[in-house]
Amino acid sequence: MMGQLPASDALSILVQKHLPPPSRPVRDLSGSWHATLDTSDVDADQVLEAASTNSWRKIAVLARSTLERAGMELDEVVEWWTVRLYALARLRLYSMLRTELASVPEVLEGQEMPFGLLVLRATEAKFRGDTRSAVEQYTVLIRMCRERGGEVWRSRAIRVGMMLAFALAEARDYNAAIELLDPLVERLLSDEEGEGVQLVIVAARVWIQAGDLARALELIERAEQILPSESAVHAHIKQAKMVIATINGDFADGDGEAEGVVGALNRAVVQFYRAQLDAAIATLDAQLEAQPALVASADAVVFNTATLYELAAGDEAAVVGRKRQLLATIARWAAEPGPSSSAFKL
Repeated sequence: MMGQLPASDALSILVQKHLPPPSRPVRDLSGSWHATLDTSDVDADQVLEAASTNSWRKIAVLARSTLERAGMELDEVVEWWTVRLYALARLRLYSMLRTELASVPEVLEGQEMPFGLLVLRATEAKFRGDTRSAVEQYTVLIRMCRERGGEVWRSRAIRVGMMLAFALAEARDYNAAIELLDPLVERLLSDEEGEGVQLVIVAARVWIQAGDLARALELIERAEQILPSESAVHAHIKQAKMVIATINGDFADGDGEAEGVVGALNRAVVQFYRAQLDAAIATLDAQLEAQPALVASADAVVFNTATLYELAAGDEAAVVGRKRQLLATIARWAAEPGPSSSAFKL
């Protein structure tokens, strides 16, 4: 029921194509946790650390080796199947994901499929470009949540409703997405405990994409008032405000003090619109040097860096050379999956 992971990935193929052998970074795609293949002593903390570093191949291999052991209870089998399937989704191995999802009913032995796997099955349709099927399945899941009632199911309905709205936004049906999101974000903002406020910040992106910056800023500011001052979500709010300011052409506010990869990307965008191309390139290059592992997992930074290289002075050979150096650096630090191969524009 579980297939072998491919021995290569998109980034390795790109390295093979564009870098000469002496310049190719060594990438470990074995999925091994130790020098041996034994994974019996891997604990939960190690799995969490692997997830935080995007080591999804290791997690997929661990889930398979665990499931192949005898004597497991059904609940434990379902838990590890869920881990395996989620890892395949993160690895963008969508064909394998679809095949192994189809095996879940057999594993469940007639029991109801867990809700998380039902959501993953709906999302799998979106991965392969079947947005209509995904929308239909999300709608069925929302109806199920409403019929069952209770706080847990209401929370699930909100989250699946947001997934449905994001799927509609990806299909550029912003009117339908906003119509769905409006009551959801109002409900989240009215929650006295403020547990879902971070979802409001995420949802505001749909209004930004639709060009309704005033409404997006209103939602963000209302969320900001609810959050306690020590909340880590304030960093996301600052970044969202920078994006809105930049789109509005207010480069003074857009060039804020947000830190990290997103902050560097925002500053580079502002510098670009100020016609400071060299400064924008220097900002992203400095971020790559300072935090290569984080940049290696950020498609937007890689894509924008490659784009700025194209706009900078220099002939085609020089531009390709800079892109290949970018590829070598990213490949050295990237876990799996790394950035999409198209991000390098090679």
